[in-house]
Amino acid sequence: MSKTVRLVVLAIVAVCLVSPAAAQSTRQKAKAAPRSPEALYQQCRQEAFRKFGWHNGSQVVLYTTFMIEQTDFCVRNGGHF
Repeated sequence: MSKTVRLVVLAIVAVCLVSPAAAQSTRQKAKAAPRSPEALYQQCRQEAFRKFGWHNGSQVVLYTTFMIEQTDFCVRNGGHF
């Protein structure tokens, strides 16, 4: 095996070993669901505003019925959309 081929193989192996570690550190960690129902409902409502709300001046707004539907959906799924 020539020296160039060995270097290429070594470089590929090094990239393959480093990539999963780098990718894992950049992934966003999932938040644990709160234990109490009130805390879960509050977290889901906040997530609904973060995900679907829009800015109106200094406030984030969302249609009431849509917010309730999305919050209920999140609560039914254990705190995940």
